[in-house]
Amino acid sequence: PGALQLIGREEVRKELKVSEEQQGIIRELSQSARPDFRALFGGNFRDLSREDREKKLAELRKTSEKKSKEAEADLYGLILDEAQAKRLKQIVLQQKGNRALTEPEVAKALGLSAAQVVKIKMTMESSQKKQQALFAGLGGAFGGRRRSGDKGDKGAKGAKKTERKRQSREEIQKRFADLRTKGEAIRAETEKAIAGVLTTGQKTKFEALKGPKFELARRSSTRSRGGRGGQGKKGQRGRPKRPTRPGAKKKGVA
Repeated sequence: PGALQLIGREEVRKELKVSEEQQGIIRELSQSARPDFRALFGGNFRDLSREDREKKLAELRKTSEKKSKEAEADLYGLILDEAQAKRLKQIVLQQKGNRALTEPEVAKALGLSAAQVVKIKMTMESSQKKQQALFAGLGGAFGGRRRSGDKGDKGAKGAKKTERKRQSREEIQKRFADLRTKGEAIRAETEKAIAGVLTTGQKTKFEALKGPKFELARRSSTRSRGGRGGQGKKGQRGRPKRPTRPGAKKKGVA
């Protein structure tokens, strides 16, 4: 999750001591950062060819990334004070974990060499492949209907439906427990490998950048984004205006 997603969490706003006025501005900022899907595709997405869809989706991702970066710049530079911005950056780093090591800004702050960054990326890619292999084929492992028939009758209307044997609740729980154990082993192996790439000094700097540990509740909702706190009484109108970035031009003004 990025800064905008994290500050949409109630526990994060509480940690930052975000005021009601700031909450209203953050809500407006989050909404403005969302790309206009309908405007981009013109309502005819289903009629586009596969190639055109991919182009449009690539354009959507690019637009989304640009808006998100602009919104985060406003969040850090105009809405939050210095202490709040610093703490939010620490929380973002904690959530990213070792993935942050491949980002230019973090790599520069820690003094990572190009060779170190490449090695970290390769380690993470290898870990991802192991995780994917671990969960491959999991979707059809718990039973359900499937069509079967003679090899010569594939696709025939008379193909019979056969029932896959459904596993018991205990078997399913045991399987998921086994997957969790293996997944945690892969993550531990990856953490150890990446730690081996960093020097003692770089590890110390990275921990300092992440700041005091912050526990983020897994099941906390991020739907509200800007949060519902600070909306005021029901029916209240008028929201705090989003600060204008220095040098920004108003629409319709040359």
